[in-house]
Amino acid sequence: MEFLLIFGFSLIIVLPLISVLHSQYLEGKQDLDQSQLKQILDDISATAKNSYYAGPPSKATLTLYFPRGISEIETQQGTAGANEGKWELIIRFKRGATTVDLVENFPFEVDVTELSKTEGKRKIIISAERKDIDSDPGVTNLVEYVKIKDQ
Repeated sequence: MEFLLIFGFSLIIVLPLISVLHSQYLEGKQDLDQSQLKQILDDISATAKNSYYAGPPSKATLTLYFPRGISEIETQQGTAGANEGKWELIIRFKRGATTVDLVENFPFEVDVTELSKTEGKRKIIISAERKDIDSDPGVTNLVEYVKIKDQ
């Protein structure tokens, strides 16, 4: 009987402690994932700028670890204010019940349509390329941009 009382009292003390420790662990892991994504974005940004300014056919390969929880990687062109005409690389990830956007601005176009958002260690290729933006076959209007894709 005394054993059951001691055991029950111990459970009353230990279970809330385990719950608090678990929530602290999850919060720490989410902080680490966010820091990793910021570092990934910084690495991609620096390499993309180096490749772009070196010009085509400049190419670089990065080995990166993408953490769990990335919901989307996209680019969009800024339309208003200081970002007008600039391109934004956006990494969206889930942090608990909310979605967090990490954004990096570029003064040139960035294409990430061939970049996967799956978790894990991956090699990505960042290359400076040219494309013709004029649909008229008699006119050539080449624009330089950076393409980011999985190897």
